[in-house]
Amino acid sequence: MKKILSVAIITILVSLVGNVRPTCASTDAQRQARHTERVKTAIQKLGAGKESRIAVKLRDDSKLVGYVSEVNEDDFAITSSSNGAITRVKYPNVRQVKGQNLSTGAKIAIISLSIATGLLAFFLWLENYD
Repeated sequence: MKKILSVAIITILVSLVGNVRPTCASTDAQRQARHTERVKTAIQKLGAGKESRIAVKLRDDSKLVGYVSEVNEDDFAITSSSNGAITRVKYPNVRQVKGQNLSTGAKIAIISLSIATGLLAFFLWLENYD
């Protein structure tokens, strides 16, 4: 039994080590390009409209808060909630993005969880009612 267990553990460890891939260091330009692409994807996923609340920190340490009013290939527009000013932002100028709306999947999960909790509470009430 000990031999079989030892062979199984060694096999698992060898398979894990075999899946390790060496990585090479990327240049600043490559990291910047990946970051810009992630920002662009996040903004496009968030979409445009008053429900697309966003907080953006730019590379010059300024912050913009409002909603995404327009999404283009090279830039996007943020409309300020406080004064309605529109600011165009190029994707490479963004350091950090925080979107504040929920995706459709998250909304469905919240609704499903609420329904399940309500049903559970109802059935527990029925059980204790007897």
